[in-house]
Amino acid sequence: MAFSQNTISQKMLRTAISTLVVFAFFSAAAAQWEITGVNPTTALYLSAHDITISGDWSTAVSTASLVITYTTSLQGTTVFPCFSSTYVDSSNVICSIDDTSVAYEYLYFTVTFDSIAGVQSDAFPFQSLPPPPEIQTASPSVGADLFAVKVSLTGLYFASFAANSIGYYKSTDVSTLIPCSSHGLCTPGVAGCYYCVVLSDLTDGTRIFFRVNVQGQNSLTSTANYTAMRCTAGHFWNGGDRIGSCVDCAAGKFQATFNKNTCGNCAVNTFSSAAASVCGNCAAGSTSPAGASSCTVCPAGSAVTAGTCGTCGAGTFSLAGSTHCTDCSAGSAGASAGLSSCTSCTKNTFSGSAAATTCGNCAAGSTSGAGASTCTVCPAGSYVDGNGDCTFCSAGTFSLAGSTICGNCAAGTFSLAGSTICGNCAAGTFSLAGASTCGSCSAGTFSGAAASTCGNCAAGTFSGASASTCGSCSVNTFSLAAASTCTNCAAGSTSGAGASTCTCSAGTFSAAGASTCTPCTPNTFSASAGSSTCGACTTGWTSPAGASACTQCPAGSAVTAGTCSTCAAGKFSLAASTVCTDCSAGTSSSAAASTCGNCTFSGAAATTCFYLW
Repeated sequence: MAFSQNTISQKMLRTAISTLVVFAFFSAAAAQWEITGVNPTTALYLSAHDITISGDWSTAVSTASLVITYTTSLQGTTVFPCFSSTYVDSSNVICSIDDTSVAYEYLYFTVTFDSIAGVQSDAFPFQSLPPPPEIQTASPSVGADLFAVKVSLTGLYFASFAANSIGYYKSTDVSTLIPCSSHGLCTPGVAGCYYCVVLSDLTDGTRIFFRVNVQGQNSLTSTANYTAMRCTAGHFWNGGDRIGSCVDCAAGKFQATFNKNTCGNCAVNTFSSAAASVCGNCAAGSTSPAGASSCTVCPAGSAVTAGTCGTCGAGTFSLAGSTHCTDCSAGSAGASAGLSSCTSCTKNTFSGSAAATTCGNCAAGSTSGAGASTCTVCPAGSYVDGNGDCTFCSAGTFSLAGSTICGNCAAGTFSLAGSTICGNCAAGTFSLAGASTCGSCSAGTFSGAAASTCGNCAAGTFSGASASTCGSCSVNTFSLAAASTCTNCAAGSTSGAGASTCTCSAGTFSAAGASTCTPCTPNTFSASAGSSTCGACTTGWTSPAGASACTQCPAGSAVTAGTCSTCAAGKFSLAASTVCTDCSAGTSSSAAASTCGNCTFSGAAATTCFYLW
């Protein structure tokens, strides 16, 4: 059976650590498969052998039962299993060889399915393994906490080997190697520099060893010439899984410990500046979101509520930076939310309790100053004026407590300014409605208490000023109505007590409009008092001046010149005669004779008789 042998370049042999063989199958009618080609792959340190086999096996066997073995001679008695046997497809399988203790010149391969072995391959040349790589330098990044160590390697090591490489480290006081937290090529695809990220709470200055295991082969351990450096609190390793440096945590973040590759956000209501190991609490009245570099003072009209600046409700207020909203005090109100101050109640309004949203109007008859928590009832004797103030009632008015106006005092009463009631005018005084004082009744008038007017004294009475009653005129005096004094009766007149007039006495008269009594003239009379004229005496009657009656002239007399004159002798008269009559002849009379006596002989009007004897 023909076998195609491939040659591995000398360069490839210098860099290989093991061999991976892939076999190719050619489908044919053969009853048993055979290897037709073996091709080492240069991409891996564990050399890959592509084993190509032929034969009708794909449907007759279980690929899960694949076993590939190799030996060092064509009929070798010692058979080695591949480190791993891998089915690729119906024509190819792979044998991975991991044997670094023996160097072989040739290998022979056998593929087995379901315990049925195929035909052994021809010899395949195999280069002895080179020495493992050696760490030349290691460079810790200064200031790093999660720090990367750059490891320079010599020996057989390609960039493609990095996937099957493991880095380790240990400190001088630790015997166990610790796998690097992350590791790999310093620059992807470029050999010669390998990095190891140390994640350990190593003390600064700790001496560290390093080792790299490549394709299962350990490098020589480095000397302990590498000093642990770490990021302090407030910093983080920014390299991720590669080379980086120790970087300040940004403002709003923090790192409390060392050896960390991230910084945490400050919590809500905390903050930090750059490179912070802890976040500071926001000052009272300030808030911040998570990850804040500073806190924001809650503006006036808000306060910290549940960690945020909440708007103060109506009836409350706050200054900037408040931790709580304050109730508006009594005497003020907050009509809306978000107030920085409350509004004082204006004059004649009030708020009686804290947290009021409005100020109420004072009741009628009450007032208040600005910022009042209560209203004050205007006291009796005052009222609420047009300016909203309690003002004393003016004189002549009064009020009860809580009045909006003052009432006028009734007629017959009065008041001073600020009066709660009106007082009655005293007797002898009076007032009209709304009077501030009572006026005195004038002479000739009077009043009782609480009089609205003064009454005139009746005729026959009188009064002085401020009289409560009128006095009666005394006897022989009189007065007309509203008299301040009584007038003495004129001569010839009289009056009784309380007379309104004086009456002319009998024998006198007064004509209309006369101010005095006039005596009746002689031979006239007035029989009764108060006569307006005198009557003439009846014939034969006479009266002296001022007579209340006429006197009948007696017999023997007659009215002569208004008087009763005695008839002379020789004459006579009857009573009430106006003349004396001569005695007839043959008669005679003496003086004052009422008759004439018969004579024997006499002449007429004889005063004597002549008797004839």
